[in-house]
Amino acid sequence: MYYMETTAREFNQRSSQILAAAAAGETVTVTKNGVAVARVVPIGAEVPRTPPIPWARSTSRTSVSKTSTTTRSRTCSRGWGGRVIAVADTNALYRLLDPRITGHEAHKKALATISHLVISPMVLAELDYLISERGGARKALAAARFIERYTATRRFEAPPVAAHLSTAIAVAEGYADADGGKGVGMTDAMNVALAAAYGTEALFTTDRHFRMIRPLTGHKAFRLLPDDL
Repeated sequence: MYYMETTAREFNQRSSQILAAAAAGETVTVTKNGVAVARVVPIGAEVPRTPPIPWARSTSRTSVSKTSTTTRSRTCSRGWGGRVIAVADTNALYRLLDPRITGHEAHKKALATISHLVISPMVLAELDYLISERGGARKALAAARFIERYTATRRFEAPPVAAHLSTAIAVAEGYADADGGKGVGMTDAMNVALAAAYGTEALFTTDRHFRMIRPLTGHKAFRLLPDDL
């Protein structure tokens, strides 16, 4: 599949030609003030490919479609016209971003199956601290830029969490005695709350203690990616 880019002004002036290009199999990104705001994709276009990782050598581009949040499924992870919505955990993002870590390739493959990745601000804060401590400020900034880029294209989303705080606290309280009294931390509890808000049981995580947590969506268990692919 070929990828091309056009400005919003050019799109208005050349919409017939651009639609014809999409019908012929091209994916067209529409930008406004240098920021991608939408994509015109052929009918039957594949699920977006894994974005290029900032520390890896690959320079491949990704296909991302802008989709209205009003069409989210509230019953399963395959919302948005059959595409997979997942909530990200810190450990999975860290493995995704560092190609030297065992499991990096598995996480790239898992991300390729996810159309919309939800990342809580609490996870972003943990990830920034983890990368800064282990790799330095420049790698932490590269990771932030990576997430920023795909948030701008709507592939990733970093939603505000204030509305979900009560739910997250209730989850943490419900599992306070679990795992020998270690319980469930607020970052993980927030991921459970966000999964419920987005109607998904899919978590992008390698943290197996989510196996002991019951989703709030009515699903019997969380689906952990990449383990459950």
